[in-house]
Amino acid sequence: MLDEPLPEMDYEARKKALLKHRIGLWDVLHQCERAGALDSNIRNAVNFPEALLPRVPGKTRLAIANNNVPNMVGQISTCLASANINIADLLNKSRGELAYTLIDTDGGVDETLVGKLRRIDGVLSARIVHEQA
Repeated sequence: MLDEPLPEMDYEARKKALLKHRIGLWDVLHQCERAGALDSNIRNAVNFPEALLPRVPGKTRLAIANNNVPNMVGQISTCLASANINIADLLNKSRGELAYTLIDTDGGVDETLVGKLRRIDGVLSARIVHEQA
């Protein structure tokens, strides 16, 4: 499917190959709890830290998975600032080598800007989390 020899790869190589194709997997699905179908309802995940930031109506939420390295939050906020986007609230939680960053912004964020965030070295994924209706 991916033209990658996944079965022959060691665990770290498989993770890198999946990330390269922007495919995310839960290592131990049965250990996490998920009420409903929304990713934002996942609790007790084994590979990402618990990251809960109360929603404020009218704000745009970004969810960013990234390597836990110095200046990652700085690079992300600089990218937003260069697009004249103000950060209304931010939460960054780490576990080992991984971190998860939730950002609420004043004003909208478009897919072009999300693409710029994804191109930051160390960002594993970035997406807009839409409010529930």
